[in-house]
Amino acid sequence: MRYKFIDLAKGICILLVIMIHVGVPEYMPGLYATKVPIFFVLAGLFFLKSVNGGGYFRKKIYSLLVPFLTFYIISYSIFYILEYLLSINITNGLRFSITDVIHQRNLFNGPLWFLLCLFEVEVLFWALWKFIKNESLKAIIVLAIATVGFTLAHFEIFLPAWLDTACVAALYFYLGILLSKSKYIYATIKPQWLMVGACILYLIFILFPVAISMSTNHYSNPILAVISGTAIVGCILCICKLVDDIAIITWIGTNSLVLLCTHHLIYRPIKYLQIYLGYESSLLLFALTMIVEIPVVILINRYFPLLTGQWRKKTLCVQRT
Repeated sequence: MRYKFIDLAKGICILLVIMIHVGVPEYMPGLYATKVPIFFVLAGLFFLKSVNGGGYFRKKIYSLLVPFLTFYIISYSIFYILEYLLSINITNGLRFSITDVIHQRNLFNGPLWFLLCLFEVEVLFWALWKFIKNESLKAIIVLAIATVGFTLAHFEIFLPAWLDTACVAALYFYLGILLSKSKYIYATIKPQWLMVGACILYLIFILFPVAISMSTNHYSNPILAVISGTAIVGCILCICKLVDDIAIITWIGTNSLVLLCTHHLIYRPIKYLQIYLGYESSLLLFALTMIVEIPVVILINRYFPLLTGQWRKKTLCVQRT
């Protein structure tokens, strides 16, 4: 069964990802802090069903590793064609190479790091569930791994392929697993309690704000990254469960993988056109990017489903309630 409020949460968060990348200001404190942690939480929600359903590695290779490798190769092919064959400078002095995934945190198509990191987290938890049967020991191991991740972040120690970020992400992923075991995540809850819960969780974040940048494995405070980061994630989930469905945003959520992999390749040319015309507007850039994304999503789903790890074509219609 597919829960619309989860797709709604994905839709909101991928929109936040695109907004911050195109330079839209954070009009509401805390919005950008949740954009990546919640994706790891939502992935954790489906882990137990996936790991117990058979064909686990095949599914994760197709749904995460194949899209990463495909768009990684496509993106760097575009980079080399523009930079070396056409002599068009599109990097503003930044240095890129096909080996970036090993040597630095910057990718030409930056958001792709998330797919590789999530794949690493999924493999880690598969190993935990396969070889560790004691639930308390699993929790201790996850906390130990997260502590390693925060320690690496504190001393700014770089590990290739976002392995350091994966250590921290394991904690949010585990939170998703715990939520999947809870009767509250899918249960019917009275709207007033959802509203109260959202307000309390948001208040916690406002009182104890934290900066979270998982792509660079940077956290202004590790303890608050857990407490306030979890609070703002919970706030978004409460709001989405309260609203349940906003058709267009829910549709965006079901196609969040395509938007994640393509929006850098779309907004950059539009931004250069804005600069050339002498009119730069982050909100306009965001709007134009989303308009272009609609046919891109439709084309990929219809003709190139394997780009997103799908063996069969996805439905393109938006269900009405």
